[in-house]
Amino acid sequence: MATLRSDKPGTPLEQQGSEIGERIQGALDDAQSRLSDAGARLTRSASRARELASERVESLTELMQRHPIATIAIGLGVGFVIGRLMARD
Repeated sequence: MATLRSDKPGTPLEQQGSEIGERIQGALDDAQSRLSDAGARLTRSASRARELASERVESLTELMQRHPIATIAIGLGVGFVIGRLMARD
C-alpha cells in the first residue's frame, strides 16, 4: 500500500530539496523582476532615442531649406569623394 505524503517534508533530504527549490524560485523571481525593469528602461531609452533622432532630422531639414545652394554643393562634394574612393580599386 502506498503512503501519502504530507505537505511538510519529513526527511532531511526532503527538507534540503524544499530549501533548494525555494532558493531557486527566489532566484527566478529576482531574475524576472530585473529583466522586467531592464525591459522598461530599454523601452524608455528607445523612445527617447527616436525623439532625439526626429528632432535632429527636423533641424537638418530646416537648415537645408534655409541654405539650398550650400546643401547642393555639399551633396556634390560628398558624391565626388565617394566616386573617387570607389574608383581607386
